[in-house]
Amino acid sequence: MNTDTRKQIETALQAFSGADLRAASIGLLNTLGYQSEKTLDLDSTPDAFLAEFDKRDRKFRKDKALFDRWKSVEFLFQITDDEVRNTGAQGTLFDSGYDHGNYQSYLFFALDLNEEEPLHAHPARRHHARD
Repeated sequence: MNTDTRKQIETALQAFSGADLRAASIGLLNTLGYQSEKTLDLDSTPDAFLAEFDKRDRKFRKDKALFDRWKSVEFLFQITDDEVRNTGAQGTLFDSGYDHGNYQSYLFFALDLNEEEPLHAHPARRHHARD
């Protein structure tokens, strides 16, 4: 990693102290090369997240996600496998708008958590961050 890239990442991380969560998160992901116009205008409440995304046969595991600690969740954007494979995350995207039916994609979210003990502080909770 060159010095310019490292500096850009540091600047993007510093933005979290002053900017809103969504803007700072998108700024960091853009710095890392992830960009997409595929987004969804969704209320940032945890309940709105469940209403939109907990529609699978396998229910969302609130315990694994530490759902009770979520203050807000921001849907940032969707990057499809075709975008990654054909144009790369920084390439020109030919269509926009969140695609509910594309299961071969990556959804990016930012979470604001209630302040409790850090996730890494309790050994029994360490696996949650990886699931």
